[in-house]
Amino acid sequence: QVIKYDSVSIQLLRKDGRMQLLAGRGFPDIELTRQITQKIPPRRFEEFLGAQHVIVLPDTHADVRWFKDIGND
Repeated sequence: QVIKYDSVSIQLLRKDGRMQLLAGRGFPDIELTRQITQKIPPRRFEEFLGAQHVIVLPDTHADVRWFKDIGND
């Protein structure tokens, strides 16, 4: 299935419970995005633990699971 997107990222869960941004496209500043991703508290990702599939958020502005940060809306 092909999905049209504005931005995309590939993140892996580290042993300490934080996410690591491995790759991304469509972000104004990928290094800033990488830094912000590492600061997100591990509890924000609890529902994704154990997921063995791709998670697509069709509208991040409307999704309560999305971490809204300054500079990368």
